Amino acid sequence: MTYRFRVGLGLVLLGAVACTSGAAMAQGGESVQIVNERSGAPSNLGDPVGTLPLPSPVLDGFGLTDAGSNLFWHTAFGVTDTVYLINTNGNVVKSFSVTANTLSASDITTDGTFLYIIDFDSSEVDIYDMDGVFQSSFGIPFILTGITYNPNTGNLYIADVFGGTVDERTTAGVFVTNFPLAAGAFPIGLEYDAQRDGYWITDGTTRNVELYNLDFTVVRQSISAAPAGVGVAVKGDKLYVVDNATSTALIFDITEFQLAVPFFLDNGTNLSGSMPTSGVAAFIGIKNMSAKNITLTIVYTSDTGEDFTP
Repeated sequence: MTYRFRVGLGLVLLGAVACTSGAAMAQGGESVQIVNERSGAPSNLGDPVGTLPLPSPVLDGFGLTDAGSNLFWHTAFGVTDTVYLINTNGNVVKSFSVTANTLSASDITTDGTFLYIIDFDSSEVDIYDMDGVFQSSFGIPFILTGITYNPNTGNLYIADVFGGTVDERTTAGVFVTNFPLAAGAFPIGLEYDAQRDGYWITDGTTRNVELYNLDFTVVRQSISAAPAGVGVAVKGDKLYVVDNATSTALIFDITEFQLAVPFFLDNGTNLSGSMPTSGVAAFIGIKNMSAKNITLTIVYTSDTGEDFTP
């Protein structure tokens, strides 16, 4: 099976193949890095395995983030503008109003000491302590929606819904860098996944929830949360997506999602390593390519050890 792809700047997603263990070769003499991403069978990932009832009124619920143990932080915007601490049964542990300082509380994240809440109407991030006492805020020069905190960098990641990008900023709001998403992306919900070392983003156009790598250049997997998915949270092997049309969070089992396994071409010719186990879908990406076109040949190995090219 021979694929031809146009290669642009950065890491691009070339395609997906379901395969047994095997090897790959590239033609053209360019230095190529191939990344294999393991995913579960799509048929097992497309449907929710349950729902989490939310205390927010219909159409007001938006933000959701892991609060440790069996807890989540959840926000309701509009006239409610309330922050809830809820457990995994949807019961409210505590709540507080933020109407005095936040016009429209959408997404929320925490660094374990403070809560960072997006004020959609004011285009700012409002900072509260864990008891709901307002601390400070900082402005953002775009319409912001999703927000998350990465403990490995100690920084916040903020989605620019109309710009189709993600800003990295310190917890004081100082700009660090900006990550452009794929053309047409409309990011709303955003959550860092420490177990899979990537970011989940809800696309406001498709309502798909997509798992990006750390530099936001590859979509590893996509799950549909249509028609009303917004905020997103991860707790262990479960993905929670707020459905504000029903005041619930859809629960998806993401046990089969694994970290990327890198494969390298030897002098741009022979792949070093094997593809993963039988029946696993592989996403192949190429980066740092100077050539505009490349021919990639995938060679499969059957269970009997015979090589073949479908």
